[in-house]
Amino acid sequence: MILAPFVFDLASFAGAVVTAFRRPYRSLRYNLALSVFLTIVLGLLVFVRLMQLFDHLLFPGYHRQPIEAPIYILATPRSGTTFLHRLLCLDEQFTTFQLWHTLVPSILMMRVTRALARIDTHLGGPFRRVIHGINHLSFKGWEGMHAMGLDRTEEDEFLWVNTNLTPSIALWFPFLHRLDKARFVDRLPERMRSRLARYYRDALKRQLYAVGQGKRLLVKSALAGGRIRTMLEAVPDMRIVYLVRHPYDAIPSLLSMFTKPWRWHSSHLRLDGPEGQAFAQLGIDYYKAMYRLRQELPPEQYIEFRYDDLIADPQSAIECMYAHFGIPLSHDFRTRLEAEVRRAQQYNSNHAYDLAEYGLTREFIADELTEVLAHYGFPVEWMRSRPDFTAHVPPERQDQATALYRHPKRYRQETKAPLRQANIPSASASLTRAILHRCRAPRPRRKLYIPLARKSNHKCIVVKNLRLVATFPNISYNDYVP
Repeated sequence: MILAPFVFDLASFAGAVVTAFRRPYRSLRYNLALSVFLTIVLGLLVFVRLMQLFDHLLFPGYHRQPIEAPIYILATPRSGTTFLHRLLCLDEQFTTFQLWHTLVPSILMMRVTRALARIDTHLGGPFRRVIHGINHLSFKGWEGMHAMGLDRTEEDEFLWVNTNLTPSIALWFPFLHRLDKARFVDRLPERMRSRLARYYRDALKRQLYAVGQGKRLLVKSALAGGRIRTMLEAVPDMRIVYLVRHPYDAIPSLLSMFTKPWRWHSSHLRLDGPEGQAFAQLGIDYYKAMYRLRQELPPEQYIEFRYDDLIADPQSAIECMYAHFGIPLSHDFRTRLEAEVRRAQQYNSNHAYDLAEYGLTREFIADELTEVLAHYGFPVEWMRSRPDFTAHVPPERQDQATALYRHPKRYRQETKAPLRQANIPSASASLTRAILHRCRAPRPRRKLYIPLARKSNHKCIVVKNLRLVATFPNISYNDYVP
């Protein structure tokens, strides 16, 4: 039997480490913490690979372990996946990952740990108290957002962290905009994707062989939007439950969760800088990716629920899902589900977040996700009657004008060449770049709209919150506002 590949993107990892020790990310606290953390991670990776070699020698039968129609809970992060996942875990016909299973995906370790757990029970639970202490020290900062623990049910994310090809690595490398491969696995070369698919399928087989034989695999994967096609290559008969939440709520919640470690190890970074903006764009791209995928999958393989509907009546949503996929609903599970739903209704989250804190506006998200918002009937709730400054731009310059109007921050990164193509003199180009750089302090609805001038006047006006705040010579406000 051929040993499954162990995939780790060493080149990207080395590049990220080098970037972490350069400005503007370099700081004493961050670099010391990162050095200790990466030493632990690299040691763990070596240990995992060693354990998997023993799996290959001691348990060769796991290669023949079937994976039959597993249930996958997918969504853009912060859309109710944890809530639904932990409700479904009450059903004993499913098996799922605990966090430590994904940290050390080894059959040998799972079986040794099970034996140690039985011994620990007879001794009064000293090992369990140590685990609870580790959980408190390691994950107490996530309380109120996403309760975590080594012995708690969790998603498959750390299987991908072991490859260094997932956006989660931005928790300790806070520059996702520079981690090209990690953002979208589905955009990697075909050969790399095939190796990742084999690695992922092998990890699922280990899990089923060790702790879930005779059961159906249940997996939560909140960051699957960028790797879903690779996952489908590994598990083509997966059954997908897709949860969709209004982007106005999901995207700032995503940013709030993933930037929380930055407040400790990289507090000098601004949350509304390019680092945070990269996560916002990632969330937007995941919405688009899943919207395209839903149109390609057969109906019997896919079902979706809106977040508000799930929270309002989770029991009905689960019953609908079971009926759609032909899963038997036992009386015992129904009883446990009713009790857990009653308990969950008393929970109030204290997780607070705001778009403006990250330099985002509803207008930007609505422009990016117009089709998605319309399809799911999400309210847009912002005035679309703002002046169209691009109406007077010649046809050959419409693309540049629209890009600059809608996405000034993104356009700033490519300012030099487009301004030259638009025939704007260098003095105006320099001033425009300076204006686009703008103040980084988060302010509600703060956005600059800068049109390209018509004809040969090569000038610009600057508007903030639809009020004229600056002009260049020889141009009037009425020339651009109908």
